[in-house]
Amino acid sequence: MACSNGKNWFKKDKVETIHGSFTVQFEDLGPPPLDNYSRFKNLEEWLSFIIVNEKPTKAIETYNFSVFEGQNKYTLCLTGVNKYDITNRHQQVRIDYSPTEKYFSLPENMHKGLTPEQVAKNLLLQFQTFMKSDQFQKSFFTKAKSITNGRNGKIWPNK
Repeated sequence: MACSNGKNWFKKDKVETIHGSFTVQFEDLGPPPLDNYSRFKNLEEWLSFIIVNEKPTKAIETYNFSVFEGQNKYTLCLTGVNKYDITNRHQQVRIDYSPTEKYFSLPENMHKGLTPEQVAKNLLLQFQTFMKSDQFQKSFFTKAKSITNGRNGKIWPNK
């Protein structure tokens, strides 16, 4: 279509369409065993044991505290993951740290009569309190880029 001065109404620009994909592969431990039993009384005792006895053998980018909800039961699972670029379009997130005591079953007094949201909020407060301790501040956890929790997302970013 041309206007009265003979110029085109629409400027013809080159349009380029690029199709592509990027793949991220995640390793997954799956749920804890049904017969899982935790010998720890609380979150602080569990984390203290891990800090003293189960140091990672390599640098870990992110520590994840997954929360598994079962019938009248909550279980935390600790793993450490690193990202690996396989190609410029393929990345793997591998579990490079999985302590022997990776599971912690919340004692009944930490969840009985509470909604999942209330349990998550209480866990977050416990994590935040522990992360202010000298033991945490001097631990291998602080060398990571972040610490995450299933319901709350990132709970500790390394600055």
